[in-house]
Amino acid sequence: MVRASNIPAIEKATQKTWAQWLDFFNSHGAAQLSHPEIAALAYEEIVSLPINSGWWAQATAIAFEQQAGLRSPGQSRRGSFAVTVSRTLVGTVDGARDRWETFIADRQDFNTVPVEGEASISGANEWRYWRCRLEDGSRISVDIYQKVPEKVTFSLNHSKLESAEKVEQWRAYWKGLLKDFVVV
Repeated sequence: MVRASNIPAIEKATQKTWAQWLDFFNSHGAAQLSHPEIAALAYEEIVSLPINSGWWAQATAIAFEQQAGLRSPGQSRRGSFAVTVSRTLVGTVDGARDRWETFIADRQDFNTVPVEGEASISGANEWRYWRCRLEDGSRISVDIYQKVPEKVTFSLNHSKLESAEKVEQWRAYWKGLLKDFVVV
């Protein structure tokens, strides 16, 4: 059982203390429910608030699941794990994507795990995406968003990892790689 680190943000956004959320979930038998059912309970409780109710319902459900021992931090509802590392960069979404592609152009692997197939590249208005699969079944997704003029958020998500230990190994790897990428 783990108390999620985002509890203060959940309390502020949802206007409920964590103790109130725990009482609410426990009174509805949430520990025996699926993730979608828990999130639906949270959503109905906050839908009238002037916040992104769907997003906060998900965050609240996940925090409850972690505290109730139904899921570990970083674990998806399907049982796999993911890690995200992000940076704010000076530039544009196209510039950051081009820079990333140049930076990793000759790579055949990440952290000795071979890349499977070709990376896919796409975009939509303020977003640019770069994605690839690794031979271990995990996936890498780079999402680049124009945060403000001349600054972008560069977010690297590595999903379908098999354990919390792998999350920490990959987190260290990605932080080191992005440190090199940022200074290039």
